[in-house]
Amino acid sequence: MRFPGFPRRPKRPGRPLAAALLGLVAMGTLAVPSAHATPPAVSSADAAHTAAASAAPAQHAQAAATAVSGGDNVYSSGYRCTVGFNVRGGSEDYFLTAGHCASAGNVWYTSPDQTTEVGVTAGVTFPSSDHALVRYTNDDVQRTGTVGDVPITGVGNPTIGQQVCQRGGVSGVRCGQVTGLNQTVNFGNGQVLTGLISTNICSEPGDTGAPLYAGSLALGILIGGGNCSSFYIPLSQILAAYGVTLL
Repeated sequence: MRFPGFPRRPKRPGRPLAAALLGLVAMGTLAVPSAHATPPAVSSADAAHTAAASAAPAQHAQAAATAVSGGDNVYSSGYRCTVGFNVRGGSEDYFLTAGHCASAGNVWYTSPDQTTEVGVTAGVTFPSSDHALVRYTNDDVQRTGTVGDVPITGVGNPTIGQQVCQRGGVSGVRCGQVTGLNQTVNFGNGQVLTGLISTNICSEPGDTGAPLYAGSLALGILIGGGNCSSFYIPLSQILAAYGVTLL
């Protein structure tokens, strides 16, 4: 299975990709394909990676969050990504997100005005895989063992046809079915990932890192998609890579 790769620079509006790595929605005035210049209003068919180092952070204020759960947005260097799941390693708390998203920034905040710091990037695995670990640095920001208001109690093993949901920072909660397991996807530019979960959930740029779950069981985090076909790194693989456990 091969899909068009993610661009190094923005493509012209109106030319959505079939599938690409999601995320890195610029919070400044940089336009993304089939999208308005100001997020989060973007096309569900668009899945372009829009990394542009010159994009400035948004100037509008947003109330700082007092707690961070799976599916919340976080912001760094003018970009927006989505928290996957909160985890613990030793005496430290972290959150998971996609690697290609975390590679764009080091310090993360609860809002685009960057007034409340959440944490700092502690580890990134990309492009050999696509996941990252961000360490919480602000004790005033609570971290929950939930996706929104849904308690997460363990890690599950998905099955074909299973009903699942995703909570994206841009699209909110969307549900669908598992359509494939152990999928191999060529995202272009030499990045071929194996062992992925696929669903028919429609994802948006900025959802990258979003948690995939079934009831109270965590399944994976979103890394890419397009045309309502989304792909996820299995959570068990990520937990093993970093030696962490769910909160």
